[in-house]
Amino acid sequence: MGHYISKEQTADEHFPKFTPVCVLSRKQRNKLIRITRFSKAEIEEWYLIFIDLFPAGYATKNQFVNLYMDVYYMGKPLELAEMVFGATGIGEAKVLTFELFMRVLDVTVKGNKEEKLKFAFDVYDLRNMDQINRSEIMFVLEAMFKLTGKKMTFGDQSDILTRTTTAFDVMDKIKYYAVNFDDFKTAIEEEPWIAEALNINY
Repeated sequence: MGHYISKEQTADEHFPKFTPVCVLSRKQRNKLIRITRFSKAEIEEWYLIFIDLFPAGYATKNQFVNLYMDVYYMGKPLELAEMVFGATGIGEAKVLTFELFMRVLDVTVKGNKEEKLKFAFDVYDLRNMDQINRSEIMFVLEAMFKLTGKKMTFGDQSDILTRTTTAFDVMDKIKYYAVNFDDFKTAIEEEPWIAEALNINY
């Protein structure tokens, strides 16, 4: 995941400049056709949407968060938006480019089960340690609850602590108090209810 920008920053003062154009270049389009599962038409359509949302040609964390705030205005999406932004693999530039946006979209929309589970794992991996613990799971679930402001239900278990404890105890079979992606994936494959408990759609 990575460290987040802690204060309001303007793109002009703090971020590298990516020169946007109204039409996606052939070179960039062909690269995205090669590295994603989107068609030429889909890529060009997504580019127009991206540029409309982010005219500078990239999104800062604050711009990304503001988009979440506009979409989920009835809830409190700040924390989850920051987590998702961090999970995109933004790197040192701290900005979401169109190429990176399409890579993430490729996984979340057209990816296979393992790819989608890995992205979900990365969202939960708040410390960027390639493992998640009980506290991280609880923190992310609480952020998901704040996103919509609606109560999440899981069978008879509606409180987040119960969800976290129940799911984590199954994943952490050796009682290491942290689980890696293989543990995470195996547990969900063996106990599909864990995906529902952790609000994972794949």
